[in-house]
Amino acid sequence: FLISTCGYYSVKGSIPSHIKTIFVSQITNKSSEFNVTEQMHEKLLNILINQNVLEVITSSDADSQLDIIIEQVIDQPYTYNLNNNNLDDYEQVEDWKLSIKINVVWHDLIKNEIFFEKEIIDWGVYSSSISDIQNDGLDNDDDGYIDYEDDDEIGSARDSAIKIAIKKISEEIINEMTATW
Repeated sequence: FLISTCGYYSVKGSIPSHIKTIFVSQITNKSSEFNVTEQMHEKLLNILINQNVLEVITSSDADSQLDIIIEQVIDQPYTYNLNNNNLDDYEQVEDWKLSIKINVVWHDLIKNEIFFEKEIIDWGVYSSSISDIQNDGLDNDDDGYIDYEDDDEIGSARDSAIKIAIKKISEEIINEMTATW
């Protein structure tokens, strides 16, 4: 007999057996980036559902609850070039690093415990001189692929950096959830 090792895979085995559902509460946003909240919530829910981590329900009757606070969205200079146009030499920002800082808490609502509480900071890179990151020559999400090689490097530069940072943060939350046990 040949036994196949292929089949349905889920990460549910690493989560305590009494936790079957999760409620993702409304995300609190302390930053000045108003559109980050909805994007973060949507991306996180999509990953939870697609990876079959837990059943996502929309009420506080869940076995667990995820609370997220977006603390900051920061643009910082990432790379510089030397501008030699005149006699005055000065550095000019060429690329920007957009970082998003969040605090996340995952609660066990059955046992009234906290599974984990963590600060997560992640980022994306964008060039202010290029309107579409498919043409910027940068590895905007540090995954080893650039421009057309990378399926998530598309769109306006800064908006794409936000999406990349949100994706990385959402994946880190899921990794933290499944690595807790």
